Amino acid sequence: PFSAEERKEMILSSIDESMKQRIQIYFIPDLENHIRWIELIDTLVPKFDIIFTNDELTRHLYSKRNIKVESIPFTKRDILSGTNIRDMINSDQKWENLVPEGTKNFLYKTSAKKRLKNL
Repeated sequence: PFSAEERKEMILSSIDESMKQRIQIYFIPDLENHIRWIELIDTLVPKFDIIFTNDELTRHLYSKRNIKVESIPFTKRDILSGTNIRDMINSDQKWENLVPEGTKNFLYKTSAKKRLKNL
């Protein structure tokens, strides 16, 4: 329910200035053709030698290219998943303590609850 630009705003509003200086966020459109998707990524981001993902398809595609693929450890996945938090917002449950302050402020500012109800 949130655009790439909105997701970027949530991330940037939730990290400190020193972290903002160390990261770059790229918008990668989804393509139906997985090989073209991988090729598109190569044109959009600087050269890299490691991928962090828990997605099996992404793992498979990059491992065929001799690029190191690492899993991302999940913390409280059942509680901290975006789906769970959106469901909690939508059903008027307490969710505010599950997201960073910047994300919470963004969700209030953009009337996320109303947006989610309309979906």
